[in-house]
Amino acid sequence: MGTARSKAFLTLAILGFAAGWVAPMADQALAAGPAIDVAPHCRVPDELMETRLPLPLTMARLGAGKPLVIVAVGSSSTAGAGASHPGASYPARLRDELARRFPDTPITVANRGVGGETARRMIARFDSDVIALKPHLVIWQTGTNSALRDHDPAQFRREIAVGVRVLRQTGADVILMAPQFAPRFNDLPNRLAFVRAVDEVASKADAVLFPRHAIMRYWFDSGRFDFKTMLSPDGLHLNDLSYDCIAQLLAEQIETIARSLDIARSAQ
Repeated sequence: MGTARSKAFLTLAILGFAAGWVAPMADQALAAGPAIDVAPHCRVPDELMETRLPLPLTMARLGAGKPLVIVAVGSSSTAGAGASHPGASYPARLRDELARRFPDTPITVANRGVGGETARRMIARFDSDVIALKPHLVIWQTGTNSALRDHDPAQFRREIAVGVRVLRQTGADVILMAPQFAPRFNDLPNRLAFVRAVDEVASKADAVLFPRHAIMRYWFDSGRFDFKTMLSPDGLHLNDLSYDCIAQLLAEQIETIARSLDIARSAQ
């Protein structure tokens, strides 16, 4: 967690103490739990990460220590293409990271990634692969395959807007994950239209955005990683290192939302 964010947490905690606020036991456990930083090589500027919007059901489950079910749905980079083994995929690593951050909460992360799928194909299997699992949080990664197949960005935007509504109707929280930053994607002339579509749908729906494209571009532009370091040899999919960083940043985003909003509530 960055220095600015840590100072903000401390300030909110002091305000809550000064106000004489007494939290319910579940909220105390959430706010007082350990905050685990991401590895230095994975870090990005705080302003890249959306942490202001709530994940109400996720927060409630974590606050009460009740089992949390997360479904990661997407295409090959959710399934784990480029990873050396299934345990190195981002959903598997996310489960490990969340277990470290919330050791008293049973957490399940189901990987429902299918290589090559577009948003439309994913939506068609939402009922069987996502909603049937009764998730409290859905992380939806999409956009790259639609760009690779030269689909209409406007149609893609409409499709994911429908998909978010379908997921929201179940009561689940939603995080939208943007496409990656990689040579095979970057060579596409209309690639940014798909990145913007994910951003815009997330913004309009008040859904949390995980800005994978911006994160990976920051790693590259800052000299943190080059493409050989953070990608598999195919020039598109992530590798063990970058999947691990994605999982750490995603876990930190979830943790920051859960803890900061709870502490802010205590200061009122």
